[in-house]
Amino acid sequence: GKLVIVSGQGAGRPAVVRLDPDWLGETSAADGFATGAASAGFADGLDQWTLYGADGMTVAADPDRPARKVLSVGGPAAAVWNFPAGAAGTVTVRLRATAAGKGAVLALTDHFSVSADAKAEEHAVFVAAAPAGDPGAWHDVTLTWTADGPAAVTVDGKATAPAPRKRAAGNGVGYLRVRAADPAAGVRVAGVWADVTPPGVAAAPPAPGWSAVKRRGPGAG
Repeated sequence: GKLVIVSGQGAGRPAVVRLDPDWLGETSAADGFATGAASAGFADGLDQWTLYGADGMTVAADPDRPARKVLSVGGPAAAVWNFPAGAAGTVTVRLRATAAGKGAVLALTDHFSVSADAKAEEHAVFVAAAPAGDPGAWHDVTLTWTADGPAAVTVDGKATAPAPRKRAAGNGVGYLRVRAADPAAGVRVAGVWADVTPPGVAAAPPAPGWSAVKRRGPGAG
C-alpha cells in the first residue's frame, strides 16, 4: 500500500504526495541527472535537490558531452541533496571545476537549511574542501563517517585531510550541501550517491556505492 500526505496552507500551497512506506527504510540513494526530465513542480532534473534562494543553478548539457546532463553550481549559495539519514556511511560526489574554478566546499549535516542559508556550514556536522584538481577531469570525492570522530575524505580513492567533526549529529547525517569554492567560476556535478547505516544499527560503514550513477558517469561513455 501507499501513504497519501496532504501538506501546506493557503491558496495554491497545498500539495498531495503519495509515499511508498518502503522509502522510509532505504539505506542508499543516487542521482546522475541522466535525463534532465522535468517532474511536476520541479525544475528539470532537480526533483531530488533543493535550490531555494539560489540563482544560476541548472541542469544543463555537459559542454564536452552534450548528451549527458550535469548540475552547474555557482554563486554563493549551495545545492542541497537529501539522502537516507545515517549514523555511519559514505557520500560520493563526482565533480569537475571550471577552468578558473577552485573546486567545491562539501558539507554534511543532519537538518534541512535552504540553499541561501549563509550560516548552514557553520552548523554542519562535517565540512570538507574538494580541491579543483585538473579542471579538465572529473573527480570522485568521497566522505566516510562513523558515529564518532572525523570523516575520512578521499579524492579518486586517495586519502586527503579528514574533515573534523564540528558537532554531534542528532539523528544521523542526511543532507549534502555542495557550494562552489569560487562563486564566480562555479563547479559542475555529474552525480552523487550515498550508502548509510541507519541510526541504532550497529554496523561498520558501507563501502562507497557502485550504483548505476557511477557506472554511467562521465567516464562511462
